[in-house]
Order: sequence, then structure tokens, then C-alpha cells
Amino acid sequence: MKRTSILFLIAAVALTSSLCGVFFYSPTAMVGASVSKSIIVSEEDFSLETAKSELTLCSLSYDEAALEEELTSRGYTDFMYCEKKQETNFSNGIAFGIARCRKDSTEYISVTFRGTKDKEWYSNFQIGEGAEHAGFSSAADFSCKEIDSYLENLSIDKQNVIIRLTGHSRGGAVANLCAKRMSDSNCFGCVSAYTFACPNTTTADSSSAAAYKNIRNIINPEDFICYIPLSCWGYKRYGTDFYLPTKSEKGYYDLYSSMQDKYFENTQSAHIGYPDGDRDVSRFIEALNKICASTHDYYNKEITLFPHSVTMYEYMQSAAAFLTSEQTMSQGMILLSSGASPVFSPLTKFIMQGISIDSLDATDISTTAIGCAHSTDSYMAWLGILGEDYYMSKSSE
Repeated sequence: MKRTSILFLIAAVALTSSLCGVFFYSPTAMVGASVSKSIIVSEEDFSLETAKSELTLCSLSYDEAALEEELTSRGYTDFMYCEKKQETNFSNGIAFGIARCRKDSTEYISVTFRGTKDKEWYSNFQIGEGAEHAGFSSAADFSCKEIDSYLENLSIDKQNVIIRLTGHSRGGAVANLCAKRMSDSNCFGCVSAYTFACPNTTTADSSSAAAYKNIRNIINPEDFICYIPLSCWGYKRYGTDFYLPTKSEKGYYDLYSSMQDKYFENTQSAHIGYPDGDRDVSRFIEALNKICASTHDYYNKEITLFPHSVTMYEYMQSAAAFLTSEQTMSQGMILLSSGASPVFSPLTKFIMQGISIDSLDATDISTTAIGCAHSTDSYMAWLGILGEDYYMSKSSE
């Protein structure tokens, strides 16, 4: 296969993951992240220190041993790593680490959700047409039951519990929904959630109600994953969104330069951004909306990818098969066809930003604009250079 064809195929795969899913990142510790080991008692307001602490856990969520070690160093015990493997396309797998810490007379429960792995790509693409993203919602239902079992087995009284949930990307989406369910139950002493790069999860009008103020979503406007499924389809997140800087705001370039320095300090790699920042993301979202204007279109509107005619949902299933190494020749051809499609060309251009046609080595997703914007390293770099007042001024309230 020619090099340009391979690159188009890579772009097509990245595109499919962008529309309804989340990118997978290997577990790496947050190099250079300074996080206090103390437990913060107050859970009412946004806490920058807590956000950093929770994001560090997210970065370790793929590695059971590393996550347990970190929680143990913070004084947590009775660690358990719970995993529901996605055996079929519709089983909606998930994994999370949970542990407890008793301080004075209060029990603290930490729950960290892992991002996408293997067949969970299928779940990312199962949007459904209900009030919540079907794949995320099913994973959240399973997780809430397992958390209840954990507490029951350790004879922990929910009314005396402060439970803190966190996750990045797919993990953020499941944390968002679990925190909503727990808040509705009124069974816990306190529920608190910090999510990062969280996709949209629900169409519920009550998503921003005061009852969910305890759910805090850190959003990078240059990370298009945070806008999927599309808001024009009626999707949003539960809780309050706290936005990182946008290119249009005063002082952006100084802030971005400081973030780049922090990113390099933490990772020893250069941060790659989009030439027009969040404006590029806005144009990308507009192009997506032209292809599918609703979830009904997603499942029913046929799109021509010569020589195929497929719905976006069918296209996503081909993408999931490719991403889990289950692809057939026909599925691979569907993906490859997107590179030459006029309909998809604006999307492909967005996805290909930072990918060199002359070097396949540059196609490592972490070295591209799309990868940098979504990575836990970028979120940690922004958390590292902005004060707490900034986040409070940029909330969705």
C-alpha cells in the first residue's frame, strides 16, 4: 500500500474515533506533577489542588499496580480494581480502581475510572437515542452496582462517606454519569466528581441543575472530544464545566507559552497545537454537523464512500473493528475510502494536522495537535500554570 494511502487510512481511523468515542492513551505517571498527599475535607467548591490530585490518578488508571501504589501512598487501603471486559460489541466494558481512607470519623472513597481499552471502542460508538449516551450509561450502571457491593462488603455506611470520582475521556464520561446517579440517590454523605476531557453524556435538561454542582468537568476548548456527541444533537454533560483558555481571550498567547513550557518540563516533549486553536475545533464540529445533524441521521442517513453506501453508525462499527484489530478487508476499504471523499475532506484535514506525509513516524497520535489537545499531560500542564481564580471565572455557570 502506498504511503499516502496508509496515512489516509490512519486519518480515517482517527476520524472515526473522534465522532463518538475517545482516544486511548498508555498509562504514564504525570512527570513533574506536584500533588499534596493530604486529603481535602471541603468538597463544596472547585479545588485546583484536588483537580491535580485526581488527574494524576487518571494518568495511572490503565495500570492496576501503579494506581494502587499511588493510592496507598496517600493513605488509602482495601484497594480493588474492578473490570468488566467487553466480550461482545454491546457489553459496554469498563474498569475502575476503588479504595478507602478513614480520617477522623469520616470515610473517604476514591474511584478512578480507566479510559477506552480494546473492544470498548464499540461502546463509545453506541450512542443510542435515549436521554444518556447508551454505551457510557450501561457502563455507569454496572459501576454503581460494583461500588455499592464494595461498600457493603466492608460494612461502610454511605451516610458517613465522602466519595470522590474521577476519570479522563471515556473514564470521565462514566464518572460523570455515576456521580449523577449517586447525587440523585441522596444515600451518600457527600459526592464529588472531577472529570477531564469528558465527552457529552446526556440530553437531560436538568444536566446543569444545582444538584449536580458537585460534578466538575475540566474542558479544553481545543479538545474536540469534549464536544462529542454534538451539542446540536442535544447532548451536554452533568455538572459544571470549567474551561481552559481560548485563543480569543486576552492574554492567551502568554498563557499558552507558559503552558508549553510546563508541558515540556513535565514530558520533555514539545506541545503541538492547532494553528487557529479552538476556532479550528469549531470549524471541525460544524463540518461534522453537516454530515449528521441528529442521532437519527447517525443511525439512518446513508453516506456514499465509493464503492460503499453506509450510515455513520455502520462506519463507526468498521472503525471499532479496526481499532480492536478485528478488521476485515471490507471494513478496511470503508475506512480507506473516507480519505478521498469530498464529504470527509475537511475532517481529514483537521485530523491530519501535525502528521507528516514524508514520515510515518510522525503519525504517533501523541505528537499531533489532536493528540496533544486530549492528553492528560496537556490538562496537567494547564492546571499547573493557571490559578484557582481563573477556573472559577471560566465555569459554565
